[in-house]
Amino acid sequence: MAFAAFRALYERHYTAYAAERLSSSALGRCAARAAFAELSGGWPAVLRSSCLAATAWACLRRHVEAELGRPLPAADDAALLAGRLGLGRALVAELLGDAEAGILHETDPRPR
Repeated sequence: MAFAAFRALYERHYTAYAAERLSSSALGRCAARAAFAELSGGWPAVLRSSCLAATAWACLRRHVEAELGRPLPAADDAALLAGRLGLGRALVAELLGDAEAGILHETDPRPR
């Protein structure tokens, strides 16, 4: 997958996630941009990773955690994406690169 296409597909969701975690739209945009810059610089290695989506999501989380100055509980990502951002189960699993993420926390507003 070309980097530009990957970015076009996911930038809005990455930015929304980062903004929610950082409680700031501006900081969320900065964190997402930094993640995409890092991914772009190492795109061939990202493509060779065992799961492109999971590798990219981990990069985004690192940038959000760096901005926060503390680690985040990874287990909360699916619930945040589904519950607070209103994304569907399939998209959450796709973003996280984890088919198990489709089994979401009770905050998922969509029927199971």
